[in-house]
Amino acid sequence: MPNIIHVGLGKTATTSLQKYVFPLLAQKKGFIYNNPALMPFIQKSKSIELSYEDLKSAKTILNTNNNLISYEALASWDPAYFEIAANKNLKLFGEEAIILITLREAKSYITSLYQQIIHQGNVIAPQYFFISKEQYKLAKQMSSMNKIDYYCCDYLDYSYLYNLYKDRFYMVQCVDMQNISSLRFLEGIIDLSDDEKKDLSNIFINAPQENKSYSDLAMRLTFARENLLNK
Repeated sequence: MPNIIHVGLGKTATTSLQKYVFPLLAQKKGFIYNNPALMPFIQKSKSIELSYEDLKSAKTILNTNNNLISYEALASWDPAYFEIAANKNLKLFGEEAIILITLREAKSYITSLYQQIIHQGNVIAPQYFFISKEQYKLAKQMSSMNKIDYYCCDYLDYSYLYNLYKDRFYMVQCVDMQNISSLRFLEGIIDLSDDEKKDLSNIFINAPQENKSYSDLAMRLTFARENLLNK
């Protein structure tokens, strides 16, 4: 069985999958979930190019073909870097890997992402956070690839994202967030009995809500606090 790599996107129930579904799925089917020996290379590759020795070590682990990886930053939080991220993933995981991409209705996704940015302490008004392509190209010269200080919605294109991976990998499976709970996206990838699928589905449905975005009230209170501090 080829390695299965869930690359994101974030804010698509990924935390529930990572905490409650994927570990149990790996245990049932003989996968190593987020192999501790492999994760340092994955995290390092997000910031810098892996050295020849690093890449060789990572490939040795991946060649066991029994890894299940879920790390939403692999696809990149910033859609302007989707292609760069896809190329890095190809270099690290190889074209034989099976890629899982979880998606969410665009407006809901962007809203949730913005609320998460505010939650993390980057309190920036939406008119300054969401910028045009022209503004983005200038702003990114002073910002990191791995940090979202600004966001250009024009780059968010799910068809483009899918085709990037379809052109590079053996198999790509996309699933809308609203359809994750059925686990049908695993059909043709992992052999699950109806009972196994039902059990995992129930676990996902009944899992505590994790990493929830700020509520509207929390957003208003946060901006009110910032305005008071500024004054």
